[in-house]
Amino acid sequence: MKIHVLFGQRKEEYVGQFAPEAIDAIDEFALDKNPEYKNSSKTRTLNDGPYVSAEWFVVDIGDAAPALRQVLMREWKELTGKVETAKAGNVRELSIKVTPGVRNPSLAEPDF
Repeated sequence: MKIHVLFGQRKEEYVGQFAPEAIDAIDEFALDKNPEYKNSSKTRTLNDGPYVSAEWFVVDIGDAAPALRQVLMREWKELTGKVETAKAGNVRELSIKVTPGVRNPSLAEPDF
C-alpha cells in the first residue's frame, strides 16, 4: 500500500523556526477514485494557509500494511485456553476478550 503525504513548510522568521509538517494524506486506492485530490489539496494549502511551499511524497508501507490495520482497527479478539494455578490440579477454562495494544493488569493474575 502506498500513502501520499503532503508536506508543507511554514514561512519562517529565521531558519529552522518550523519543521516541515505533514498536512494531508491519501492512500493510493482513494487517489484512484479522485485523481484531482492532490492538486486541489496542494493549491488549497498554499492559498489558505501559512505555508510557503508544499510537496507530495509517496510512502510505501509495503509489508507493514496488515500490522498497521491491526493496530488501527482495534477489533476485539477472543482468546481461549487453560490456566493452571499454583495449586496442584487446579485447572480452569478461561475465555477473555482483549483489544490489541491495551494492557489489562487484572488479566495477568486471574482471581481463582
